[in-house]
Amino acid sequence: MVIDANLYWIPEQLFTDETLMEQLLGEVPAEFGWYGRCEEIPGTNGKKQVVLEKPLGSPNLNYVQGDYILEKQLADMDLAGVEKAVLKVPGCHEWMSLDFCRMFNDGMYEYAQKSGGRMIPLAVVPPYGTPENLAELERCHDELGMKAVQVSAHYGKIYLDDEKFAAFFAKINELQMNVYVHHTPIPAEYQSFCDYNNVRRSYGRCVDQGLAVGRDVFSDFFVRYPHIKMVHSMLGGGFFAIASMMFPRKAKKTEDVSRFKSDSGATEARFREHI
Repeated sequence: MVIDANLYWIPEQLFTDETLMEQLLGEVPAEFGWYGRCEEIPGTNGKKQVVLEKPLGSPNLNYVQGDYILEKQLADMDLAGVEKAVLKVPGCHEWMSLDFCRMFNDGMYEYAQKSGGRMIPLAVVPPYGTPENLAELERCHDELGMKAVQVSAHYGKIYLDDEKFAAFFAKINELQMNVYVHHTPIPAEYQSFCDYNNVRRSYGRCVDQGLAVGRDVFSDFFVRYPHIKMVHSMLGGGFFAIASMMFPRKAKKTEDVSRFKSDSGATEARFREHI
């Protein structure tokens, strides 16, 4: 079975409902360095797009009107020979409010129901352990039947191994949900990535993924949450490159200086089991 592990969805009514669009753009966090706008695409007879920049003047995310129509996406899947697809929010879940998350969860659930089982939605919830956030996580699991939750590789400048997210991941561990990690377009420290579009939008994502995987594996994250498995989107062949860099082969002869941490394979085992 061919599965598209990364099919984006946002409600198409965003482009026609000014109130919803204002809410979406109003939640874009300038304190994280993000800037957002909605504009018409030249030469398309009024078709709109949302452009999200970080920093200002450096576009990293584009949401285009007409890309999130069920019949179009199913036709695209058929054309590509894709049988099922994982349905998720594209990038903006780094800062979405709980109210917006609820709307997206309900929307993705209904959208997936109409797909005849070909689309599998992921829950989206702010990753902070408030009673309201945890209740929404349980609602997605128990009522909507969502078996995995999507998260960003980092939030602002904080990666997922931070104590700020402990209560959230403790609940995920309790529910034994999988965690789908979507890289953010650029890592938390991004100054050297900004100047060139392809470096920023492609290589920056690889760096963000490597940092996210490394911090989870070399911390005690999977010791605290042994039931969590993480799926990192778009990792592709980079998985093996990251593994080779983080767990280099042992030297054939004894060296005077040990440059890499050794723990009898326990960290590498966590990597193989949980990533």
